[in-house]
Amino acid sequence: MPEYLQSGAIIGIQPGELWQMTPAELGYMVEGWKKQQEIHDRRTAQICCALYEINRNKKKKPTPYKITDFMPGGSGKQPEQTAEQQAAFLQSKFRKN
Repeated sequence: MPEYLQSGAIIGIQPGELWQMTPAELGYMVEGWKKQQEIHDRRTAQICCALYEINRNKKKKPTPYKITDFMPGGSGKQPEQTAEQQAAFLQSKFRKN
């Protein structure tokens, strides 16, 4: 299945709606979905952090836990792409063979 169809399915866009969107619009929708997922991940990490912190043995672990300790990928941030990297990605996905 092409990646743009998978992206549309993940964020809940029906195929008919997907074909009426430009690649940029789909990209904006996917970015919004990723931000929403990051908010959910951060909320879950806060709960985990609080539970671990309450039960932390201060002798064995003197430094407190941080929310980022429980975020997927550590900090929860991905490096920003340059314009060239974004253009190369789009060309690779939408190039006619």
